Amino acid sequence: MHGAGALIAFACAPGIPAIDIPAGQVPRNGLFTKYLLRHIKTPNEDIRMILSVVRKEVKQDSKSRQIPFVSDGLLEKNIYLCEQPRRK
Repeated sequence: MHGAGALIAFACAPGIPAIDIPAGQVPRNGLFTKYLLRHIKTPNEDIRMILSVVRKEVKQDSKSRQIPFVSDGLLEKNIYLCEQPRRK
């Protein structure tokens, strides 16, 4: 990855195909997108932690045939995509 300050998440490891259609189902999204959409709106959670949960759930659901890959060059801690105000 060129340049600092970026985070790129891939549905699977390099050279491994993503599992987009589970056997016997007609899904709206592949496994990675399914779990990313489930967790990306978690308030006050760092994106790295969200992607860690996504990676774990994709790995479990695919029986280890698909493991998302993340290239992390972020320079700051606690990158939130969905913040909720803290109560006083």
